[in-house]
Amino acid sequence: MRNQDNLAHGERCAFKELLRDKNIILRKADKGTATVVMNREDKIHEGQALLNDINNYRPLEKPMVDTTAKKVQRVIKSLLQEEHTDDMTAKWLSLTTNPPRIPVFYTLTKIHKPNPVGRPSISGCDGPTERISAFVNHLLQPIAQIQPSYLKDTTDFINFVEKTKLPLNTILVSMDVTSLYTNIPQEEGVNIVCKAYEEFHQGNPPIPTRYLGEMLRLILQENSLQFNGKDFLQSHGMVMGTKMAVAFANIFMANIEREILTQSNTTPIFWKRFIDDIISMWDTNRDKIEE
Repeated sequence: MRNQDNLAHGERCAFKELLRDKNIILRKADKGTATVVMNREDKIHEGQALLNDINNYRPLEKPMVDTTAKKVQRVIKSLLQEEHTDDMTAKWLSLTTNPPRIPVFYTLTKIHKPNPVGRPSISGCDGPTERISAFVNHLLQPIAQIQPSYLKDTTDFINFVEKTKLPLNTILVSMDVTSLYTNIPQEEGVNIVCKAYEEFHQGNPPIPTRYLGEMLRLILQENSLQFNGKDFLQSHGMVMGTKMAVAFANIFMANIEREILTQSNTTPIFWKRFIDDIISMWDTNRDKIEE
């Protein structure tokens, strides 16, 4: 049985014509379901503007994925030899293509902003750290999800609000973190996440914390990528696209929140967060909140 086309014939022809046009690039928008059509030169400029930030990226003379892949294999071999994982898991972790694919950098345009800019992301399929990132994500998700501020999605937030009784004159405060992923210091992030991992497993983790740290550093500090035929290394923060990014960011932010709220003289009724979007309710005056 043939699938029914959800586009009219004229729409389908127009879509194919757009795809054939090498002077434009079609990408989904950063938010929502919109499609962004941009001149190829403008799209390249959008990505290059981000990569020119020497605080976050530096150019490479040649790709480094082969070197990274060898380091990854050494970690997998050690995990197996020391019986911290089984043969099947080690085999799955080792299934990266040889040579590994170089992760591709691209941008998602934020058309909901007054001045549209690009959000950095990567396509890391078959890259040297893709599988260990999925493995690390499996280890970190339970830790991220028990954080007091954690929200899974919109439905989770609605369910929470419906069950929460609020006094009169409650003040709603919402905020977001500017460029969360690229602003997380790599080594500080690794240390915070490893500490949370130790505390969660109470000294008896599935794999030793030192190996979690090694894998995190490979994912973050050897995040090499390619854009417009040139090679780069991300030297600060992390980029969207690697599987463990959300869990890592959630655990890092939970630690920052804990420090902020501990030092505050006023306690919110609640403080909830979906990755980098924060909402809180306060039973006090505006001046005390702003302190």
